[in-house]
Amino acid sequence: MNPPSVILTFVAPRVLEEKLVQMLLTHEVAGDAGFSVSEIIAYGRNLHFRTVAEQVSGRVRQIEVRMVLPADHAQQIVEQLKAEMPGQHVKWQIASIMATGELS
Repeated sequence: MNPPSVILTFVAPRVLEEKLVQMLLTHEVAGDAGFSVSEIIAYGRNLHFRTVAEQVSGRVRQIEVRMVLPADHAQQIVEQLKAEMPGQHVKWQIASIMATGELS
């Protein structure tokens, strides 16, 4: 039986996109699983604003990286990124999946 799958999501400043993508592509499990990257706009009082324009507008342009992978590898990827990208304001989330598949 296969281990359960999860969705691993990272939300990071746009300036980190190339570095984060490269790190995930070179990671054996993340690179094999594949992932998507989307530009998002985050709102909230507790955001890390990088510019005065972001502070004035109250929003921050970020990227969101999502992948589906075995649960036992998700935390390993998070720990590796914590070690390689400390203090970069990258948020992460691991969520359970009820079911997954492909329409063919």
